[in-house]
Amino acid sequence: MKVNTVAEDSHEVCSSIDIDTRGRRRRVFRDIGDRGYTQASDPNAAPNPYRLEEGWAKLPAGRKWGSVSAMKVDPSDGKSIWVFDRCGSNDCANSMIAPIQKFDSSGNLLMSFGAGMFNFPHGLYLDREGNVWATDGRPRTARVPWSSNSALKERS
Repeated sequence: MKVNTVAEDSHEVCSSIDIDTRGRRRRVFRDIGDRGYTQASDPNAAPNPYRLEEGWAKLPAGRKWGSVSAMKVDPSDGKSIWVFDRCGSNDCANSMIAPIQKFDSSGNLLMSFGAGMFNFPHGLYLDREGNVWATDGRPRTARVPWSSNSALKERS
């Protein structure tokens, strides 16, 4: 592998990388702006600003975590957390446990819903209009308003 820096007197810096793969030579150009960065020898050596807080989310009595397929920060306040889990298991087939849950920044459960709607919870998206989009292993997408007072709307 060979790396070249091009146009030292220019404001733009470009790198050229020759890669030899199984006898084939490829040239890759990458614009890296006005600075170049190199990979650290150990990318995991940097300090970790996060800490594990066991038991942060306060689940209802008897409820346990399933496989968590998605987790998002609520864009309306930047603090609440939405979680999409697999009903205390690895799927929600034949379960009446609500897999979509919203927690405040202290871990208190604010709302949960979606019981009986999902077989294999997969993806979660929060849009700017205040809707929760959740995808399932079944060919189905559900649109759910954030407000617990609103009716559940679903689109096949």
